[in-house]
Amino acid sequence: AELYSAIDVLEPRNNVSVWQMSLSESRQNADKSNRLMDAYIDADSGKLYEFYVRTPLSWDQIDPDAIIESWRNYLGLEAPQEYANDNPLSETTPYYKKYIFDGMDDGYTVVTVGFYEGISELFLKISK
Repeated sequence: AELYSAIDVLEPRNNVSVWQMSLSESRQNADKSNRLMDAYIDADSGKLYEFYVRTPLSWDQIDPDAIIESWRNYLGLEAPQEYANDNPLSETTPYYKKYIFDGMDDGYTVVTVGFYEGISELFLKISK
């Protein structure tokens, strides 16, 4: 685990301490199914912001709308909008869905729920 400070470069007063927790396995070809691989956690509240987890599910079995709904309720956020102007080159996988959450000062935050098929990894990540 490593502690980081996430800072808004344009407004440095907006910052948060975040723990990055990573699970690594020194053995090659170790079974990593159903394991949390990476998580980004608010250092003050303990709330989970992002995660990457191995799963036996395929993208067809994953409901990104249900995941984002649970996650936003967990964090106490308002309902998002779907990200309409999506650039397919912005992701390294074809299996994803993006959402927009309103932010401070007329800004917004993009949250992506996606899936890396080759390693069967489900992720939820935050970006601008």
